[in-house]
Amino acid sequence: DAKLYRKAAGREARLSYMGHVIMENRNGLAVAGKVSQADGTAERRASEAMLKRKARRGRRITVGEDKAYDTKDHVAALRRLNVTPHVTQNDALTKTGRRRTSAIDKRTTRHVGYRISQSCRAMVECIFGWGKQHGTMRKTKHRGIAAIGGGFMVNPIAFNLVPLPKMTALCVVHFDSVAAAAEATPTILECKPAAVELIDAIMINLTRSIPAYARQL
Repeated sequence: DAKLYRKAAGREARLSYMGHVIMENRNGLAVAGKVSQADGTAERRASEAMLKRKARRGRRITVGEDKAYDTKDHVAALRRLNVTPHVTQNDALTKTGRRRTSAIDKRTTRHVGYRISQSCRAMVECIFGWGKQHGTMRKTKHRGIAAIGGGFMVNPIAFNLVPLPKMTALCVVHFDSVAAAAEATPTILECKPAAVELIDAIMINLTRSIPAYARQL
């Protein structure tokens, strides 16, 4: 039941399944996952199915997603589930020269929480990266979506169980410009940090405008 799927334009089509993971932003842990057949709508359907189980009655949650999820049907489905869609706007030009119309407008993008979700959502790639390097995501040894789904779910579970270092430290360095920060990056990487993140003054000032976060800065 695998299907031919092309990962990007210009790439070859391969027999594939699609693995999906939901990550919570606070600690970067996987909280849900599943495997589906590979097609153009599988990501959105899987997102709706997993978030339906995670959404709480009476309490709205947010979800950060990339521009592949920017469709009217998907955004409307999330809102019916009491989920605020912090989806990247897909308003790029089409091959015919027309500009796409995003289902996300300024009512959503004007909030600082939208920018925070967009910044944090990239951390989900750590789960897939770990699964390919240390787990079994790179090449399955099973056949059939049920067996492959079971094998896939071992990876996010194991990722959550990876022990944290006994000692951790956070180093904050101020630079006068982005160019100066870029020049210092090779030197910083010699210390083998777990992660390096660049936060500009605009993001810091916007975060300070939220009382809940201002106390932490």
